[in-house]
Amino acid sequence: VGNPLVPHVSASAALDLRNGQSRYPAMYLGFANLEWSTHVPGLGIRVEGVYARRGQENRVYAVACGSDCYNPPGSIPSVVYWSQTSAAGGFVGAAYDVLHGGAFRPHVMASGGAVQTHDRSIRGLTGGCPTCAVSAGNTTPLLRTNERTVSGAAEIGAGAAYSWRWISVVAEARYVAIANGSARGMNGAFPLSLGFRF
Repeated sequence: VGNPLVPHVSASAALDLRNGQSRYPAMYLGFANLEWSTHVPGLGIRVEGVYARRGQENRVYAVACGSDCYNPPGSIPSVVYWSQTSAAGGFVGAAYDVLHGGAFRPHVMASGGAVQTHDRSIRGLTGGCPTCAVSAGNTTPLLRTNERTVSGAAEIGAGAAYSWRWISVVAEARYVAIANGSARGMNGAFPLSLGFRF
């Protein structure tokens, strides 16, 4: 049994299992945590940090308007959309080893905390005339947003560790819920992670 005052340190990289199945670009995550043993066999207290980043989203749509709208003549008005979303936060919770002995130790975990999402976007109409803007539902040529929102979050999951002496390989799958549901698909992520514990 190790010193309960000295935590295990782990770091892992993860991908969202929803990648390729939603309208949002792929999301990748990184986790780092400290875990302290307790007097209850198999139970540990975990403090975790997470960073997530979603790939850039770019869309351009041509707007059908009369030739008198093209300015300069021959240009095609377009509706453009660009976004970039990232998140960073921290969790405090517990992990429990289902099997306490041996090199292979499956575990379950749950925690709660807070996450700050950073959402940047540009959308609107480029080229064309006011008639086109109204027909496309864009009365502002280009609208830029840069929003940072802090909200509550929680995660629950399971994983397993395989140990060799002082190092372990750790694989985990979890569900992450974020109260800020407008953070471009950050809420409801299913990260699958692989990393090392020391």
